[in-house]
Amino acid sequence: MNKLTTTWLIATIGLLCLFSGPLLADEFEGLKATSDSTLEFLQKAIEEKDSDPVLSILTSDAAIITTHGKVVQGYLTMKTSLTAIFFLAGNYKVEIKRHSLNLIDSVGYETGMYTLRQLMEDGTERQLTGRFTLIWQKEDGTWKIHRAIGLR
Repeated sequence: MNKLTTTWLIATIGLLCLFSGPLLADEFEGLKATSDSTLEFLQKAIEEKDSDPVLSILTSDAAIITTHGKVVQGYLTMKTSLTAIFFLAGNYKVEIKRHSLNLIDSVGYETGMYTLRQLMEDGTERQLTGRFTLIWQKEDGTWKIHRAIGLR
């Protein structure tokens, strides 16, 4: 590589770093805003036992991977599974908390914990907690969940 080529390459990399910083910050803020509204949206949809809103925030090729490693993929399979889970679980309150959110190469990675609290017929409360990882991708310019990992 000659000196001119090396200089051009260094200058190009420097310009890319200089101008991509704000773009990445904007991209991250967009992901964070979508994630914030999605976590609230999910809590409400789960408590109301409505699987359609949950499915609307997933990419067309999304998959849910349970804590036991079972992969649930495809719109009808996910709808059937979510409906069954909502029906069998009874009434409960949901709390979802994010631990981390990162953007790497236009893919979002989010981790957190969820707590399900269910009031039993005898008046006692049953609590289930778990961890989750969400992988976010843009589909048609909108951030959507591509993989949901660690869900019961």
